[in-house]
Formats: sequence, structure tokens, C-alpha cells
Amino acid sequence: MKVLTSKPTATKLTATGTVLRALFLAVFAGPAATTPAHAAGIPVIDTANLSQTVISSIEAVAQTLKQIQQYQTQLQQYENMLQNTLAPAAYVWDAATSTMNQLRSAIDTLN
Repeated sequence: MKVLTSKPTATKLTATGTVLRALFLAVFAGPAATTPAHAAGIPVIDTANLSQTVISSIEAVAQTLKQIQQYQTQLQQYENMLQNTLAPAAYVWDAATSTMNQLRSAIDTLN
């Protein structure tokens, strides 16, 4: 059997070197990357984002207030509906009483 011996090519060396570099970075630079960084300097405020957030919050509050007003109006409408459903019964009883009184008056007149 013939054994082929070949010298490593430049591609194999580059791939091996890349793997070794990645392993080196993972071992030594990895822990440094996971340590918390301490903030230094002047804090930065994103005013565009802050103003948009404030506007969105104000709009949300306005929508909530409008919804509460709609619920109040709806409750008043339900209350009126209940009163209107109770009113016919009282009206019918009053009409019946009035009719009975007129009938008694007619009977008394005949007597």
C-alpha cells in the first residue's frame, strides 16, 4: 500500500491558526468580556426617546379618561333604561285606578 505524505498547505495552516486564535480569545479574553463595566463620564439622555415616551404616556392617560367618561355615560343610560322600564308599570296602575274611580263615579251617579 502506498502512503501519501503531504506537507500541510497554507489553507490548512490558516484554518488551524484561526481555530487557535479563537481558542486563545475564548480562554483569555472571554472572562474579561463578561466582567461588568463601570460607567464613567457624563450620563447621556436620549431626549427624542424621552419626549416620545412622555407624549405616548399623556395620550394613554387621555384615552383612559375618555374611556372612563364613556363608561359613566353608559351607566347613566342603563339607569335611564331601568327607570323607563319601571315607569310603564306605574303608569298602567295609575290608569287602572283612574278607570276604576271613573266607573265608581258613574255608578254613584246612576244610584
